[in-house]
Amino acid sequence: MKTRYFPSNCFRIVPVQGAEKHERSERMQIINQLASMNKGFLEKGAGRKVVNPTTGEQEYRDVPHFSLKLCKRDGKIHAYTNLPKDKDHLLKTKFEQTLYQDIGEFRMEEDNLELPETNLYAFAVKGSHHLAIDLDGSPKIKELFRSVDHGMYSLTVKEVVDQEEKRDQLEKARLGLTTTKAKVWHYTKTGAKATAKMLYDFWYDGEDEVREKHQVALQQIKKLLPKKDQKQPYTDRKFASDNNKYMLVEALFLLWTDDEGKAKQFQADLQKLMTELQGENRLEVVKVKPDLSKVAKGRIHYNLPTMCLYQAEISKFLLLPDVEDKDFYSEHLQKTRIPEVMLKPGLGALAFARELYTNRVVYMPRPKNVTEIDSYVKATIAFGEQGSGKTSYIENQILETFLAGAQNETEWRRYGRSVVAFELADGKMIKNVRQHIPSWARKNVVILNHADTENPLPVNFHDVIKINKKSRSIKKQIADTETKILLDSVGDDSKTVAVERYFKAALQASYEVGKGNLIDALKILKDQQYWFQTLQKLEKKKKRNLAKALEENATDMINDPSVLKTIKNRLVPFMTDEDFINLIAQDENPDIDFWKWTNTGPYLVLIYLPGSGQEISQELRKFLFTHYFMKIWMMMLARERLEDNKRKECLIIVDELHQILDQRAVQNLFGALFKEPRKYRFRYVFTVHGWSSFDEAGKNAEKLKRSIKDARPNLVLLKGGDDFFKSMADMLAPYDVKDFTELMNMEYCGIFRIDVAKKTHIFMAKLIEPVDMRLPMYRQVSLEESRSMANPLGRPRKDVETKIYGIEEKEDEKTCQPQNERNLEEELAEITGGSDFLKAN
Repeated sequence: MKTRYFPSNCFRIVPVQGAEKHERSERMQIINQLASMNKGFLEKGAGRKVVNPTTGEQEYRDVPHFSLKLCKRDGKIHAYTNLPKDKDHLLKTKFEQTLYQDIGEFRMEEDNLELPETNLYAFAVKGSHHLAIDLDGSPKIKELFRSVDHGMYSLTVKEVVDQEEKRDQLEKARLGLTTTKAKVWHYTKTGAKATAKMLYDFWYDGEDEVREKHQVALQQIKKLLPKKDQKQPYTDRKFASDNNKYMLVEALFLLWTDDEGKAKQFQADLQKLMTELQGENRLEVVKVKPDLSKVAKGRIHYNLPTMCLYQAEISKFLLLPDVEDKDFYSEHLQKTRIPEVMLKPGLGALAFARELYTNRVVYMPRPKNVTEIDSYVKATIAFGEQGSGKTSYIENQILETFLAGAQNETEWRRYGRSVVAFELADGKMIKNVRQHIPSWARKNVVILNHADTENPLPVNFHDVIKINKKSRSIKKQIADTETKILLDSVGDDSKTVAVERYFKAALQASYEVGKGNLIDALKILKDQQYWFQTLQKLEKKKKRNLAKALEENATDMINDPSVLKTIKNRLVPFMTDEDFINLIAQDENPDIDFWKWTNTGPYLVLIYLPGSGQEISQELRKFLFTHYFMKIWMMMLARERLEDNKRKECLIIVDELHQILDQRAVQNLFGALFKEPRKYRFRYVFTVHGWSSFDEAGKNAEKLKRSIKDARPNLVLLKGGDDFFKSMADMLAPYDVKDFTELMNMEYCGIFRIDVAKKTHIFMAKLIEPVDMRLPMYRQVSLEESRSMANPLGRPRKDVETKIYGIEEKEDEKTCQPQNERNLEEELAEITGGSDFLKAN
């Protein structure tokens, strides 16, 4: 006969850590629901044998089943339940209410279990239906999970259809009346006993003396009577009350392992636990072959061993998830919800996280209008210690923005956006990003690799000047900025007036009428003839104020001979760095075009500044970091001349921001750093370790912190951001430090504060998985290949040095050496060490 099971749904049960500790009742309330599952369904035909009108086959329409499964994986026990499906969800609602009473805060999500058959060992608990277990025992079923990596405990229950009939069956089984022969013999003895007792009482009623004389005859009669049952206190309790409801129970234990020895040990351990629990019911662990589809759907196998338990016995087999038990998977109370608009995928939407509860991807939605763009480009700061996931976060930000989910070149050109990203580590980030870029987008990938010192890139501000050619003050701004960058990079704590005044003016003159670099500025200060030529050019260009400043500076330098010496002491040591000279003394390369890269395309610009002590010096690294940072800022400001609708969104990734927080050029614009980019459509993402990173700013540290607090940027708070969380608590409500601390027990999780469409959303989430796990890999790139990649926009070092140190092959009158063979130290000594200029004046 075919069994038609009651329909059910499988749900995952996730305990949620609430704000207050949940007080449980002494008895599990869910058992009351298990003992009354049939109510209402028997009237609708459940529990009956019927003939299928279509097939003519007799079938049994089963009553509802409940199944609880505990699955061990990834080091945690996960709970699942199969609940009967009814039209009005009445049973589900009742179970949810009683589960809340038993385990506290939880959430349920529909989740179909996948149960592989490979390397599976399955065991069932077999017991006599009419005998009872020891209720004083404390089963340690959870202990079994400690010794396995992947296992499951499945307890499936259904309420008995006819309780009176079942009680009668159990009583008869207890008496051994399981066959016709046994029943005939039982009732024969019962009849004989009754007859004998009646005759005995009739003949000897009241005659005690006679009764004593016939004890021998009485003992002979007793031999004909049925023997009395042995004492069974546990089983007596099972039948003691009519309120005891009986349930058919299937207890299965599944283990996945390729080690047969482990499976045998698991069976032995399980048998030991059952023996301790069995009481008067001999519980036996037997190996079985279940139908995994039935297990997944929470259905009892009628061909496998089962037990018949009542409520008190069920409690010994029913192990509910516990939020306070670290062995169980649990989640933290989500005090807020992620808006639906951030859970919708689509071209142009940028994935950056996953919802804690449902694992759904969280996106920055593509802006629909100008108002939404303002929120979209708001600056973001990611706080977190090393290993918290910041690098993975920015890799995803880069690829999501540059490709914008495009599947082909047409989509990419429409939805992709330009990205400029700094790499200050070992080059691994650039390697990871390059591997996931399809062939049709590689032509717009630009790598400025400063680890390649054999093909140095020209580093200057000439492109900024070209874009701002109508500005009368741009060269002064650049001279001021570059002077500060140079001094702060070499660690000049004195910030002397000499350099600030004299060198800055000379650098501005160099940009106006000279070569426009730091070497040229030093030459103006030293070389009388070159200084005079510069003055003439300034006069001719009608830069009279700057020419006058140079003249006044020259007069003051005559009166104070220590000025030039001070400049030399501060700057010349840095200028003896050949790599530095090879970068700054080159002519402009028009193909290095940040204006084009950030305003057309999409383009991906990866700026690689190798770590300290590697290919370049720490001072040069800091100089380049700040140089590019300020160049990008100035390019952004130049967008002011563009109409709003032509200002394309552009992402700027600044990893390890704290490395340039000691730079005055950066500090001076910090207040505007989180406000100005929005109107120019530059979206900055900064990463720092925590507030301690701002100690690099010295006495201005508090000022920089206040700038962030006042700007209220987007925030990504990962592991290690505790100090920041405490100081920004008012921006992160309703979450508190306790929420953040508890969340840190989970890997790569954090609290996010994100603006979308002019609304601020604060929520818990986990970072989206690394790019290697979620995006297609189009080619493999080794780390060494990525680090040693030649600069196509650079020039061969030999050619660069030849042009710097002497274009023509001619003999020097004093040294009789070809001009182009003179080394850098000699050249600088001539520029900075001579005193002809001072003597002549």
